[in-house]
Amino acid sequence: MEVDINVPLYNPGIEQLLNQCKNRSPLMKKLSIVVLNEVTDNFRYGGRPAWLPVARGGVPLTLTGHLRDSFREFNTADIAGAGTNVVYAGIHNKGGKTRPHVIRPKNKKALRFGGRFAKSVNHPGSKIDKREFLMITDYGWDEIHHHTDEHLTNQS
Repeated sequence: MEVDINVPLYNPGIEQLLNQCKNRSPLMKKLSIVVLNEVTDNFRYGGRPAWLPVARGGVPLTLTGHLRDSFREFNTADIAGAGTNVVYAGIHNKGGKTRPHVIRPKNKKALRFGGRFAKSVNHPGSKIDKREFLMITDYGWDEIHHHTDEHLTNQS
């Protein structure tokens, strides 16, 4: 199952200015890079504001780097943003609780859990703290406004 988790670029003032442009594709390419850089920086700095710590220690959401590395920019003549198809991205970005589920061994006949062996374990679900990475900081919005102004100024 693939789920697209995106941070689209939407601002009514910018949208109104963009409607005045004839060829917005080059601008949208620049803006999608700004959005991707914002997401990447959110991972680099451990959230802005800082994410809640994790029990294992270290920086949250960076154990393997899979989620961080999965983001890609996207753009059309009318849309700019960055997103991922990693299915667990949404719950980490917004927070929430996972559904109860059964855990079964992948490579062995049984699981060792709490000093005993079992063929399966009923997991009650996990509470996932909100660690927002799909967001644009004030600096990112300043970059977006700069590129938009530059593009509009160079329109003939």
